[in-house]
Amino acid sequence: MLRGSTWTTATPARLALYSTKAPSWAKAYWQRTWRGAEVWETGWAVLPEFQGRGLAARAARAVTEAARDAGPHRYLHAFPSIDHAASNAVCRRAGFTLLGQADFEYPKGHWIRSNDWRMDLRRGD
Repeated sequence: MLRGSTWTTATPARLALYSTKAPSWAKAYWQRTWRGAEVWETGWAVLPEFQGRGLAARAARAVTEAARDAGPHRYLHAFPSIDHAASNAVCRRAGFTLLGQADFEYPKGHWIRSNDWRMDLRRGD
């Protein structure tokens, strides 16, 4: 986990906040059913003044460790829009594997075309 991180549990999601003087990013993971299997899903936000410093990729790796420790699911998925270059770069830098594109509902009632990134929590792929 990143130094300065705090974890809080708000069922069913777990949230990490990181800062030195003020919160700079938030990254969470939660359970969902994806293609017939129970998995963890993750998402994040980095305040504009802290973007471009590698914090999101570091946070993604910290969340991966936390999801691995929490069990019981094998996979952690992220579903950034295909048009969101920064979020897709975060997945790549954090070690996720791109499985392809998928139609994804976010927020509820709004469908977007997303990339399906997956981390195998047993192998760390």
